[in-house]
Formats: sequence, structure tokens, C-alpha cells
Amino acid sequence: MRAELKHIDPNDYPGWDAFASSERPEPWDDFGWFTLYIGRDGGVGADMFQVLLSTPAAVSRAKSGRADFRVLIVDLFEPDVIATKLREYVSSFTANSWHNIVKQLRRSMYWEYEGMEAC
Repeated sequence: MRAELKHIDPNDYPGWDAFASSERPEPWDDFGWFTLYIGRDGGVGADMFQVLLSTPAAVSRAKSGRADFRVLIVDLFEPDVIATKLREYVSSFTANSWHNIVKQLRRSMYWEYEGMEAC
């Protein structure tokens, strides 16, 4: 079984199109949170995950004193780069069960059921 990215929502914009059309004056030095809808490849339904994306130059600001810090690094904070990185990253996860895929994803993302004993 393989994970599939079904949808990306930027947390600070009212949808992907608004994010994609916004200006980024310093795309090499930016970060932001996204909600990802991830499910089984070819399957119906998805679980939600929160992920922090950051360029290398913005990591210290993105961390902002958090002890529990999970982040994915992108070279440029540009919509095409972000979408490609997320699709490739998510589809790299395989396991014999959805439970095991979720365990892997939780190393770099926050699951919608974070803290619950189910997984």
C-alpha cells in the first residue's frame, strides 16, 4: 500500500489558488503551514495532516522556540516547488497497512488524531 496526497490547503490563504497567485517577495526565505489530505493510493477518503514547510533560511523563525518541531524543507517557497515536493514525499511512503503509513507520516507531520492511542 502507498500513500497518496489527495489535496493541499495552505493555512494562511482561502485555498490553493489564492496562495498560488499571491506574491512572495523572498521565496528563498519563507515558511508556512499546510493541511494535507492523505489517503491510500487509488482509495477513497483521507486523513488530515498539518505540515510546516520552510526554506533553509527560514527554519530558525519557523521553529519559533517549539520543543516538538517537525518540518519539511523546500528550496523555494513557491507553489510549484511545494506541490511537487509534497506529492513526491507523500507517495514515497509504503507499508502493509494504513496504520503503518500513518506512523511514518507522523514523524514529519501532525496527524488529525495526534495524541490518540489508536495509532
